[in-house]
Amino acid sequence: SRDERLAFIVSRHHRIVGRTAVVHIAVLRTQWPSSGVAMPSLSLMKRRAQGVKYEGETFQNADLSSMLAFGSRWTDCSFYGCDLSLADFTTAHFDHVAFNDCDLPLARFNASAMRAVTFENCRAKQASFIATTPMEDVKFLDCLLHYSSFMDATVREVRFIDTNLHGADLRFMECNKAVYDNCVLWNASVQLGCQFFGDGNSFDVRASDLFLAMLARRHANEDKRT
Repeated sequence: SRDERLAFIVSRHHRIVGRTAVVHIAVLRTQWPSSGVAMPSLSLMKRRAQGVKYEGETFQNADLSSMLAFGSRWTDCSFYGCDLSLADFTTAHFDHVAFNDCDLPLARFNASAMRAVTFENCRAKQASFIATTPMEDVKFLDCLLHYSSFMDATVREVRFIDTNLHGADLRFMECNKAVYDNCVLWNASVQLGCQFFGDGNSFDVRASDLFLAMLARRHANEDKRT
């Protein structure tokens, strides 16, 4: 019925793995509001996600803005349509995690570790991935990354596909393999060295032509400029 809604129920059941608490959050179908069951608040999770370990969880249409999750661990988790603006994932670990259609402006992933992570159709203007180590098998698909920073990140494999990197800071990235396919790189800050133009990195024809065009405009030989 139209009264049926997805609600996030925080079970409050914790078990300890080493020194890390595992919080189980289930997505349940409930009757609301006609059933009288109130939609629970996620404010507790937003305040107390530091150092917490999440395994196999799905978060859908959740308001997790400004969440404090530094030092947390996420394994086999998915985020769908979530608001993660200003979330702090500093030093967090992500393993097989998917972000789909999420808002991530000004989110911080500084000094985090990412393995098999996918961002698809996400809006992450001014997000920070500074010193993320490593970024291994990370994909940004159809994302907006205006003025985001990847400075000093250690990249083993990252793919930017159909992604807008306007004004992004790509300096001093240590790259084994970075793929830029149909991306906007206008105004991006890069280091003109092997870290950016190394053998493991690749650019689509359009991006390569843009690099050549920008250099040709300032070439001393007038024939080259035309």
